[in-house]
Amino acid sequence: MAKNKAFDASTFTGFYMEPTDLVLISDEKHPLYDPRVNMPLEEKWVLYTMKFGITDPITITKEENGKPLVVKGRQRTKYCIEANKRLATSGAETWKVPCIYERGGDDDRLVGLMLGENEIRRGDDLLVKAKKIQRYMAMGHDEADAALVFGCSVNTVKNRLALLDLDGSVQKAVEEGAMNVTMALELSKLPPAEQQARAKAARDAAPAPAEAGERTIRVVGAGHAAAGKAMKRRTPSRPGVKTLKRIVDDAPVSDEVQTLLRWIIGEIDLATVSKKVRGLGFLSEKAEKKAKKAEKKAAKAGAK
Repeated sequence: MAKNKAFDASTFTGFYMEPTDLVLISDEKHPLYDPRVNMPLEEKWVLYTMKFGITDPITITKEENGKPLVVKGRQRTKYCIEANKRLATSGAETWKVPCIYERGGDDDRLVGLMLGENEIRRGDDLLVKAKKIQRYMAMGHDEADAALVFGCSVNTVKNRLALLDLDGSVQKAVEEGAMNVTMALELSKLPPAEQQARAKAARDAAPAPAEAGERTIRVVGAGHAAAGKAMKRRTPSRPGVKTLKRIVDDAPVSDEVQTLLRWIIGEIDLATVSKKVRGLGFLSEKAEKKAKKAEKKAAKAGAK
């Protein structure tokens, strides 16, 4: 094995490039256009990039004019640009983006690479995240460090760590979706036997996966149950704003689901959600039409 190689394996060539030299496609007619290029930046990822830079290489190809075109890694590129602006302002050293070159000429392959990265990726379950936080903090880091690295609030870090102190049966109920984080943490002061009983009750009451989200019909009354004469239609209760905020903070949901929830609870506006969530462009168009109608109506009323 060569002395300058860490492993006895083949290597590949990559490039470290200035993020501002990389081309992000904004033309909707281009085969490599992705609406995610218009997503607004999140502060937690800007701060993360300022501290660690870009550790996951992006993929680029070459345009006809020779410029490097981003195939996958639009968000990493944007965050590096913003992070570098702030670092340069403070006089700190800036970051470059590690890039892997993909030869052009096969648009189908490039489009497949672009789409697959975001569609196939799956986030960690809550308990997996909690164990990762625990290991990270065991290395000497505090809750603020963990919040930065895991892209959440300090309070979320505390809640996730608290899950690890619960009985295994409660943890399993959380993993299966029979209990949410808030319900589980409320059991923390109970003895293990009581936690196990509550967890079993929650798991027994949880609908089967095929029934989740559907309306169910339940026979009520011991005497009428066998004959099925008295039936009650049950509709799942709707979560309140506090529950939705807890889901945004703690649940392992996708960025698009988080965006929708933030819109529902009023944290972001219609224009933002229309850009960040695919297929919702019609909402902003509908709002524009409604606004134009209102303007015309007001203009007519003024003319009278």
